[in-house]
Amino acid sequence: MQSLRIFIKIIAMFTLFIYAQQNVDIANNANDQDADDLNLVTVHAEDAHLPSILAILAKESGYNIVTDPNVNRQEKISIHLGHSGANPIDVPKFADWGVDAVTHMYDALPTYPPDDTGVHVLSLTDALIAETRIALGVICDGIHVHPQLVELLSHLPTDRVFLETDSVKGAGSPVPVKFEFFPGRWCTVEKGKASTYNGLLAGSSLTSIEALQNYYKFSKKTLSQVAIAASLVPARVIGLENIMGSIEKNKLADFILLQKDNLEISETYIAGKSVYKSE
Repeated sequence: MQSLRIFIKIIAMFTLFIYAQQNVDIANNANDQDADDLNLVTVHAEDAHLPSILAILAKESGYNIVTDPNVNRQEKISIHLGHSGANPIDVPKFADWGVDAVTHMYDALPTYPPDDTGVHVLSLTDALIAETRIALGVICDGIHVHPQLVELLSHLPTDRVFLETDSVKGAGSPVPVKFEFFPGRWCTVEKGKASTYNGLLAGSSLTSIEALQNYYKFSKKTLSQVAIAASLVPARVIGLENIMGSIEKNKLADFILLQKDNLEISETYIAGKSVYKSE
């Protein structure tokens, strides 16, 4: 119970991100998807029990929280564990309750010092890797997660890993950007890193294409093996794999073309029309 309270307190501090898809007529509105179709629900529940949080979310958002694999994914919401001090033993229980993904795998997820038995102490990240019902989001900038750990994750089934940026204002800028991200706290963003005045990480400067390039480099897998982490897996996590995430009939024709030598973006298509070409 104490570990669950820690888990809930961490959720309260960093919020529980719930990605909920509105009920839309896909056939009639597939090309009209916009930010309004994804809702972000924030729950402050420091003293609540996790099942109670799920009940609150279901009531406030109007979406079902279910673990039955036979239920249409679009009728679900995605619940992410992140920056948590939960007891590793409880991870299967969290999956039973509906947690289906991790935001920022390895970041602020504690490890434990070795004991005097010589036996490896089960960590939270160990338990999350072992739980096949939970997808793992990774900030693949080479800073938040060590490249060798990224390579370790790449050996999991391809539907287990998705790429995140955690990027903040100024990401992608060719020159350093400084801004106040919290009253009295300033952040400097430059290529490769976003940090506070005292050197602490404050999000990242990572772009999505850089995340893909890094994952390809760190994992040593083929492009077809790693590209799914930036396309179909995140689409599945938010319940939109029926309209995006892969190039198939009746899906949105949004995709990019990459240069073969460096994986830089060569051309971008939105709704089947070219909207960007590199020089």
